[in-house]
Amino acid sequence: MEQNENLQNTFKISLNNDLIKIEMTKGVNNVTDNVKQAELISQGLQEILKNNQNQKFNCLVDLTLLGLSAHYPSPQARQIFAKMLDYEQIKKVAVLVPNSLLQSIMRFIVTISRKKERIESFHNQSDALKWLAETKTD
Repeated sequence: MEQNENLQNTFKISLNNDLIKIEMTKGVNNVTDNVKQAELISQGLQEILKNNQNQKFNCLVDLTLLGLSAHYPSPQARQIFAKMLDYEQIKKVAVLVPNSLLQSIMRFIVTISRKKERIESFHNQSDALKWLAETKTD
């Protein structure tokens, strides 16, 4: 089991105007660490939302650095990630998935979320950012 500071080094969360970027830099396959990583990501996201309560954000989740080392998150980690998709301050989520394995992993998470229409997968960042910038008109 990895220490929290080591798990903190497996992802990066940044804020640029109304875009929150979550970059997965390293996968973890131990179930306990996998859940703890998801909890730490959720805490980081919640901190940004709490500090900017009157603002809504788009979110870019970048899984490209995981490559073939990606693995399926545990059921508990999937629940944590799905809950993050449901935050009211999150407008849309674009996920960069460089391969079919990561695409499958995202399908697991999206099926749990109640906000399926607000998440899309992309193979490149420019398409993802273009989609996030589009204003949905209903």
